[in-house]
Amino acid sequence: MFGERVRFEHEVNRFNEWKNGLSENRPIGYNQIGEKGNNASSQVGVQVSALGILKVYPQFVNIQALYRKKGYLEPSHRKLISNLICDFLISNGIDWQPRRFKEISEQLVEMFPTEVKETYYLQIKNKKAGGVLCCRYRNSLAKRRVLESTVNIEDDGDEPADEENDNYNNNAKYWLKCNVAPLNIVKEHWEHTFSERKLSIQTGSKNLNAILEEWPILRQSFGHELISRDFELKYPETIIDLETQWSTFRSKFLQLSQERVKENYSLEILKKLKTDLADDDQLNIATITILHAILKPTARKVVKKGNNEKIGVKVTIQDSRQSFFAQFSSSAELESAIKEKIEEQLKCNECLQPIICGIGPTVLEATEFFVYYADIYYKFTNILSAIESCFKLFYVLDLKYPESCKLVWLFFQEYFFNFKLSDKDIHPSVKSLINDLK
Repeated sequence: MFGERVRFEHEVNRFNEWKNGLSENRPIGYNQIGEKGNNASSQVGVQVSALGILKVYPQFVNIQALYRKKGYLEPSHRKLISNLICDFLISNGIDWQPRRFKEISEQLVEMFPTEVKETYYLQIKNKKAGGVLCCRYRNSLAKRRVLESTVNIEDDGDEPADEENDNYNNNAKYWLKCNVAPLNIVKEHWEHTFSERKLSIQTGSKNLNAILEEWPILRQSFGHELISRDFELKYPETIIDLETQWSTFRSKFLQLSQERVKENYSLEILKKLKTDLADDDQLNIATITILHAILKPTARKVVKKGNNEKIGVKVTIQDSRQSFFAQFSSSAELESAIKEKIEEQLKCNECLQPIICGIGPTVLEATEFFVYYADIYYKFTNILSAIESCFKLFYVLDLKYPESCKLVWLFFQEYFFNFKLSDKDIHPSVKSLINDLK
């Protein structure tokens, strides 16, 4: 209560100084305030300048300097700008309607060209206008009414009330459906809507298609960055550094493979690695390819015969490889093969799980990498980045590993990502390999 009073008196003093001749800092576009009386609240419909208001506050100078240096505003800057504008309007008793924040938002975009006006003011049909300015203004008015009615409540600082926060999240979700840039605003709104996404996925109330329909921005080329951010928010204590761990693992594993591999295809790869000088990418792909021969699949798959009869057959090592990492000579071949895989899965009433794809003349010479799921392709520069992104995809969207290569994914889960296996997923060959490597 005392802090509110001090701030209010401070702003009143500033306003009086401004009225008495500090014209260079005048926040009002017209000269109405002061001409019809001393009470600012009597002035209805005055034109307000965002720059004029912000120039009153010394903090704005710092914001301008940081913007010139970085070329964009941080979320904290937007919040401070909204606080200053709304506090000024309310403290000086200026009659204001939230819809007029559209003018202010346009002025802010003129000052900061990388900003988006919908961040500050978002008009939604048949609903309250959204955006940080509207939310802050309504929340400030609500606080003032509580103070004036002398009801004792716990001060929540600058955080919006639950209702306003929900309103902001709804507006952010709507914004994400209509916009795909700039990326810094996309990521900010994405973080605000994380809780809603997490709840709907965890409860299983929506399938994958429904989730993608609700969050279509995941179909963009940068969708994997949003998945990665959700993973960080969902598992804040998990630190993944696959590349650092990989080099040590690769050396140990290839040495161990010399003794244990029996499959001809893997033996040929090991022989080639001895004679040809392979680069890191080729060594990584070779390691992953041989891993399937060590962690031999134990699953069975359903195959449809010509007379529509379905039989169960044992999954082969090659099946395991193809369901984890599939190589194609061109993009056209990749798309065609993916369509065939989808049709095969549909015949068995199954769906194609996320899969890593590579483009190159041979498996070891792949130079382009993609993660595919639900008609979406995310592109990566190397296979390790693709593996990490694919793993996060399984966990963020609550998807199942493909049965054919499940053992390999379970190995990555515990050895590299430190996610303990559940009792039903513990497998002797996985545990044995982890133990031998460590």
